[in-house]
Amino acid sequence: MDNSSLLCCPRCHGALRAGTCTQCQTRYEETLGILDLRWPRPKPMSQTEKTLLFKLIDNYHKVGFSELVAMRFQNSQLPADIRQEYEEYAQNPILRSQKMLDMFRERFMERFSLPESGVALDIGCGVGASSFLLASQFDQVVGIDVDLISLILARKFLE
Repeated sequence: MDNSSLLCCPRCHGALRAGTCTQCQTRYEETLGILDLRWPRPKPMSQTEKTLLFKLIDNYHKVGFSELVAMRFQNSQLPADIRQEYEEYAQNPILRSQKMLDMFRERFMERFSLPESGVALDIGCGVGASSFLLASQFDQVVGIDVDLISLILARKFLE
């Protein structure tokens, strides 16, 4: 899907063509079809993060979402009980996002209503749970997150 009309250079707001700003010429890297538009540019990844990123990329087309989530937490420095909690949290995105949507409807629908169509911006989309539900309500959903690894998981979840 062409998102060129929805996305712009975060540095100067110029148009993007093939991952490059037509105005300031900044080139944005692409990983598995995910354009890295973080600005200012993030600090370099640690070796541990790079290793995990390459492992997820290498296995992306070989395994399913659940296996990628398990890989993400496999070598985590978190205590085992907290790591398990995070993994279970990430493994159940639809249930989690449905609870969030139900809470939104219960608390805010009197004041705010969801549009019938259009474009939704899911800020802090994580693994794509809310994006999944928003896709049933909107014509297009754009998910953004500061964590490239979460975006890779979101892409896999939404396939």
